[in-house]
Amino acid sequence: MRYYDIELIDVNENVENFKFTKVIESDLNCIKTSFMENKDFLDFKSAEGNALLLLKHFRGVMFTEHIETVKTTMQENKEDAVEIGNYKGR
Repeated sequence: MRYYDIELIDVNENVENFKFTKVIESDLNCIKTSFMENKDFLDFKSAEGNALLLLKHFRGVMFTEHIETVKTTMQENKEDAVEIGNYKGR
């Protein structure tokens, strides 16, 4: 199964674009069709969750193929680690 990372381009240039990761190819095709046929809504699933958006707030979509990076256990632990405070020994 192919996944894509997408960025929905807002109609307002002062508003940051919406980014979604790991959108399946069939949902990406529905998004592209919605833009081409000027439909009212965008409806898709991504790693962030399910999305239902009004199309009138966006002027386009950019997408790239999603690439899973292989991480070492050390990298995963470092990213997942949360600092809870300084440790003061005895």
